[in-house]
Amino acid sequence: MLLMNRSFQSSLESCAKIVSNNILSLFAQNLTRKEYLDAVTSEIAKWTDCRCIGIRILDGDGYISYESSRGFSPQFLEKENRLFLENDVCACIRVIKGEFTVPDQAAKTPQGSFICEDSSRFISGLNEDEKALFRGTCIEAGFKSICIVPIRYRDKILGAIHLADTRKALISWEATEVIEGIGFLVGEAVFRYGLEKAFADSEIQYNTLVENSPSGIYLVQNEKIIFANKAFADIYGYSQDEIIGCLLYTSDAAD
Repeated sequence: MLLMNRSFQSSLESCAKIVSNNILSLFAQNLTRKEYLDAVTSEIAKWTDCRCIGIRILDGDGYISYESSRGFSPQFLEKENRLFLENDVCACIRVIKGEFTVPDQAAKTPQGSFICEDSSRFISGLNEDEKALFRGTCIEAGFKSICIVPIRYRDKILGAIHLADTRKALISWEATEVIEGIGFLVGEAVFRYGLEKAFADSEIQYNTLVENSPSGIYLVQNEKIIFANKAFADIYGYSQDEIIGCLLYTSDAAD
């Protein structure tokens, strides 16, 4: 038995290294955030053989929508896609908030994931008040194996990886540890994508302000105008295209 456990652990660690390296390599590719998250769900699906996988990302309004998913029915996604952090009550919410109830404790990992190998057995052990702490959509969909792993960036939780399958005990506690490591990799990527978007948004805002400014704004390099907003071009009776390249303070650019 000890030899089998060691063999299993060695195989798990070997697979985990391959999956982690594959996911690390994804960020080096020129992918959009959606393409990246879709590729991550595909990698996890291939490794776990789990039929349903989704990645929820917390947005600025407090909603945790699936930015990537596979296997879930349209009906399931319609019910679950727009959970609100402040009002809705379920295991996904508690994993992302990092706040667990007493019934969660038996399914909670040290890293703050929720892992259930037989949902029917889990629910049957709860009283009515405790059952009310779960939305029940996964149970209604027939999922026996349920795993929810936080997506972390440093001390912040940015979302969750949600795995579900109608087969029992498909995702082990050991496999969940590996997915928790993936959660950190995805968190780093999501954070960086967020920075890129924020930079792009601020650049657009800056350009809009400059372009629409009533004051003439221009840039000069080697005594030639390399940028001019419409107000500056209008002052001298040029179009913006015409004034670019003109020498500053000459008849080309001024009377």
